[in-house]
Amino acid sequence: MRYSFFKYFFTHKDYIKQMEDGGMYIPGKLFSPLHYVVSAVILAGIIFAIWFFTKKKDQRLLKRAYIVVWATITIWEVVKMIWESLSGPVPHFEATGILPLYPCSVIMYTLPITIWSKNEKLKAMANGYTCTIGLIGGAINFAYPGTALPNYSALSFVGIHAFLYHGAILFCAITLLTTREHSYRFAKKWTDLLLPAIPILVFSIPANIANYTIKDYVKGDVTLVADYMFFKCDSVFLPAVFPNTPNWVTTILFYIGYIVIPALFYLPSYIARKKKGLI
Repeated sequence: MRYSFFKYFFTHKDYIKQMEDGGMYIPGKLFSPLHYVVSAVILAGIIFAIWFFTKKKDQRLLKRAYIVVWATITIWEVVKMIWESLSGPVPHFEATGILPLYPCSVIMYTLPITIWSKNEKLKAMANGYTCTIGLIGGAINFAYPGTALPNYSALSFVGIHAFLYHGAILFCAITLLTTREHSYRFAKKWTDLLLPAIPILVFSIPANIANYTIKDYVKGDVTLVADYMFFKCDSVFLPAVFPNTPNWVTTILFYIGYIVIPALFYLPSYIARKKKGLI
């Protein structure tokens, strides 16, 4: 009998946990060979798409691609939320983690600015986010999709979504840079260094409202905690890095990081041009 890697493509994580508790092996989970094979194949496709659109040098075609990317990732995110809420053994809305309030979620809200805005400051904010925090998050999630593959296979509805979603971020970030729609040399004054952090700081407001108002949810032998944008350091590998650290401390540290890290991408050019008297 031939084994099908797609057998559990639409199997909810709660059913997968029940099967694993019963001793069944589900291929393609985090750090498995299948994880890296699927990751490499999709990443190769993203690299080809980046090469194709960079070579074309057609801004109108690229804009259409961004529209398709934005519509696809937004609709797929909504469909995924509905599917995860309704397809489990006990249908429910898992508010502690299902909302699109993560660092990489911000591109759904900023990409329309990239596509349609004529305001240079707004575009610097949107593109700056995509080419800094977005770029970092997109790259990390190919090696460590820590919010998807601990629960699902790489060859699943949620697993494929995770790779294509973060691949879309990489596509947007790198094509913005290779076509010179955005540059790490744009900062002409020190306040420009802060612009790329603004989108994620804005969306940190609903994220932290959720973090500090949604009650912890006990599910079997696990307690689920709202940790949107990782401000509380209670998810993925962060509890090991910040053991027993108060939530208010990790929240402050992450706010500092979300401001400083994007600025570092632009700081070397800003300092060099400042020294030369070019700005």
